[in-house]
Amino acid sequence: MGEEGVRAGIPRSYYSMGVGAVQMAESYGLRGNKALCSRWAKKSVQTWECFFRVDSKWFNSYLFYAKALGLLGQTSRMDAALAKAKRIAGPSLSLNACEAVRSEVRRIAIALSV
Repeated sequence: MGEEGVRAGIPRSYYSMGVGAVQMAESYGLRGNKALCSRWAKKSVQTWECFFRVDSKWFNSYLFYAKALGLLGQTSRMDAALAKAKRIAGPSLSLNACEAVRSEVRRIAIALSV
């Protein structure tokens, strides 16, 4: 998930790590495994925060970051990340993309509450 790239001195590999970690969190969340969902979401948040030191202007990264924050129940931080994605992307980012993140977080939250 990008770890090899980071170890090799390719800091943009944090992007792959962040995407992979949030996908793992989503997968565990949909299966109702709250502990592993939270563990992977935390890893994703940490990884995105490393990535933002490399490139804080790539809007798409904030969508994945927002999802990880949402999975941790940090909705105000999720909303702030979505707002930042929108500011960076400008008109090219539809409101549907932000709503899709919120919808996915709600869907996972339902799976975790069953």
